[in-house]
Order: sequence, then C-alpha cells, then structure tokens
Amino acid sequence: MTDTPKNLITRDQAAERAGVHPATIDRLRKAGKLATYRRLGNRAVLIDQDALDALTLQVVPAQRTAAQA
Repeated sequence: MTDTPKNLITRDQAAERAGVHPATIDRLRKAGKLATYRRLGNRAVLIDQDALDALTLQVVPAQRTAAQA
C-alpha cells in the first residue's frame, strides 16, 4: 500500500494554482503526469500540490486566425 500525500488539493484548486483551465489538469492526469487520488466516499479528484508545483507547465498563447485579426 502506498502512502497518500497529505497536501492534496482539488482539480479546480490545482488549475487555479497553475494558471490553467481545469481541462488542462485532466489532460495532464490522463497523460500520467499528475497522479490522481480520491478519498473513500468522495468523488472529488485530488492532486498532490507538491507534484503540481514540481511540474513545469509551458503556457503558450492562443494563436489568432486571419478571421480574428
């Protein structure tokens, strides 16, 4: 049995902390870059805050199309 980290935060808190959309956190989890935890009886997805802080996120600005210019 593995030890669960004590500093868990919700997916939305993780997204706010990293300055990204919650869907980005979901993509990172699905890619295996962030571990997911859940407490018994709770459906909320929890993220290890230290693991999130250690992950280097490169935020790339959205590109504008010719129609938006």
